[in-house]
Amino acid sequence: MYNPMTRFLPMLALAVLALGAARLYMSEISELGPLDVQLLKPNEIGERKSGLVVRTAFEGLADECSQLFDKIMMNIKLQGATISFDRASSIATEIVTGVMASVY
Repeated sequence: MYNPMTRFLPMLALAVLALGAARLYMSEISELGPLDVQLLKPNEIGERKSGLVVRTAFEGLADECSQLFDKIMMNIKLQGATISFDRASSIATEIVTGVMASVY
């Protein structure tokens, strides 16, 4: 085990160092970056792809789902119908789930 003291290292290098460290000393502005996990490509020999691409794609989908939910729910409420917030959010949830189910 070792105790690295680092000040300015790339986030990936620092994260790899941190994996084997007994203690890690960092400044107030230091950050541990994500590890770029390499995933095997299905049906390909020896080829890999970044795991961060998949994560970024799902984060983007989550943002789109949230925006779609907000838009649908607000449209329902702004139409002046006497639908409760709870019911409007339930309807928006059903629509977003139905639209995005095939993607997930």
